[in-house]
Amino acid sequence: MRRIALLFIAAASAAHARPRYGGSLVVEMRAAPRALDPLAAETLDAQRVPMLLFDRMVEIDEAGAAKPGLALSWTSDAGRRRWQFAARPGVRTHDGNPLTVGQIAASLTVSLPGRTVTAAGDSVVVQSARPMPALLEELAHARASIVVRLANGTLQGSGPFRAVEWEPSRKLVAAAFDGYWGGRPFLDSVEIRFGVPLRDQLADFEAGKADAIEATPAEFRRQELRGRRVWAGAMADLIALVHLRGRPAVQDPRTRQALALSVDRGPILSVLLQKQGEAAGSLLPSWLTGYGFVFSSQRDLAKARETGAGQPAVAIGHDPADWVLQSIAERIALNAREAGLPVKLATGAEADAILVRMGATSASAARTLADYCRVLQTQTPEASSPDALYAAERRLLDGYWIVPLFHTPPLWAVQPRVRNWVPAGRVHWRIEEVWLEAAR
Repeated sequence: MRRIALLFIAAASAAHARPRYGGSLVVEMRAAPRALDPLAAETLDAQRVPMLLFDRMVEIDEAGAAKPGLALSWTSDAGRRRWQFAARPGVRTHDGNPLTVGQIAASLTVSLPGRTVTAAGDSVVVQSARPMPALLEELAHARASIVVRLANGTLQGSGPFRAVEWEPSRKLVAAAFDGYWGGRPFLDSVEIRFGVPLRDQLADFEAGKADAIEATPAEFRRQELRGRRVWAGAMADLIALVHLRGRPAVQDPRTRQALALSVDRGPILSVLLQKQGEAAGSLLPSWLTGYGFVFSSQRDLAKARETGAGQPAVAIGHDPADWVLQSIAERIALNAREAGLPVKLATGAEADAILVRMGATSASAARTLADYCRVLQTQTPEASSPDALYAAERRLLDGYWIVPLFHTPPLWAVQPRVRNWVPAGRVHWRIEEVWLEAAR
């Protein structure tokens, strides 16, 4: 009898853990995208949203390996100047029409400037006068999503979800696409609420109004101690101090250097970030390049005092909706005062330097560096080899206009009913793999 009882328990447990279809997922986030066009996404976080609606030719897994997307296979010549991609047959867009090779080529022509993209039978050919060794990583990026741009301005995709309600900067409601070539998502729909401050996210989460929220390090620990489900990704987010080139207070390189050398990253990491991350001297994390340790993140208070003597007051700003950045900014101001630098906090146009948080959306170091440069509105460097990548990053950091502080993982808290939540990883969300437990 005992054996029979154990078998019944095992069967019930297996059934309980089996994925089920149905239900709606509510996600809240700070990013507030103004457009669903992958090419118009203003921030790196916002680029992940259209990736639910639009496919890419290839995907990059957690190990950094390329795997088929809309391309079943690919080949290249020895010089990596010509690539040919066999298009997946039978793919349909959200309006029910077949996705043609010509439409794929037209989309890539827009997202791959400087390259020639043509349709050749059932394949797409990408050619360039220069080698393209990182083309697969580039094609897995949000900006290379395949978008059918209709004459009336409508965008059609072939991704696992289709947009049914869109309020720029406020909300996206996306329904499962029954005709998705990769199989229908488990969820019926997902609602993503944008521009929600962290405090409001937490209140909605505690009230059961949100299924998944971004978690501060302290809240992550608290939810973890309470036995709630939490998720931490790779060290993919960069927190950095950016001096604004048009502000007179930071034009003297001695001011920027002194402020950079005054920051004591250790206590900030231990207390404010709850050890969720690592001190950074490089823009790119070490897991992406292998050379991050070469860039120093050590404080040098004596040199900061010597260099910063007599320098003008500097005002540091941050995203007002991100109170983790606010706490870090307050500690940086305290560190700077210890070095004799008159630093204060500011908002809006009064800031001379700002704390920013940027996320890596690609497993390609060169692609991520290019993303950072676009967000920072600085020229994208050439980085065709590891040595060139290192040299490019070194040049960006010379002059202390950009001061890397921490690499941190994206932190999320999810409700108990949410299963298989693996949101961002190193590339993008996988909400099509999420399912919800039935109410008990």
